[in-house]
Amino acid sequence: MTHIMNNTIVDKYKNVVIESVEHPVFTTMVQITKTPKNKGELLHKKYVSRDKAIIAIDKLVAENLIASGGRRAKEDMIELGILVESEADIVLAEQEEA
Repeated sequence: MTHIMNNTIVDKYKNVVIESVEHPVFTTMVQITKTPKNKGELLHKKYVSRDKAIIAIDKLVAENLIASGGRRAKEDMIELGILVESEADIVLAEQEEA
């Protein structure tokens, strides 16, 4: 959803507010001005275009899904008896280091 407020284009994508920023060279530059807590690392970052900001948001969402998927897979394997609890701790430690 796009709005124009005070000569600034404001757009919202996946609960992240993206606003246009004036720049002499990069006329399409945007900045992320508001995020939910789980996307806080994107707050106040600037991107050359709205498309690049959306790519960054989608990348963060995908990385979070992959990270949480590993934990769920570990829990499922423990439940099925495929993975022993001590082995699971080693697997999780390796995943967190990477």
